[in-house]
Amino acid sequence: MARKVKKKQRKNNDKDEMELVDVYYIPKVIAPHFKLLRKHCIEEVISILENEFFEVKVTTLKEENGEVVVAYHEDQSIAMVVELDPMMISKLEKEISAERLEKFLLGE
Repeated sequence: MARKVKKKQRKNNDKDEMELVDVYYIPKVIAPHFKLLRKHCIEEVISILENEFFEVKVTTLKEENGEVVVAYHEDQSIAMVVELDPMMISKLEKEISAERLEKFLLGE
């Protein structure tokens, strides 16, 4: 019986050590770094997509997915959506570091 209590306490402590960033829970110890990285990735994505599409903005298409970067054609139809979940931020960071972000986003 004591084990169950300890597990519940540990789960509560783990949740207390998480921070909500957009709609994602991030470990509190890396949350400040993640926020900076996320902001940098958004800026880089926008700078590339602005050269290719009529309009680019950060918005929420579905609340459960949080913010996304959306590129629009001139007729306001959606041309591209770049999600900003932690896995995509990690991919974007790698592509930025390797100077391949434009190729990653546009497939050129």
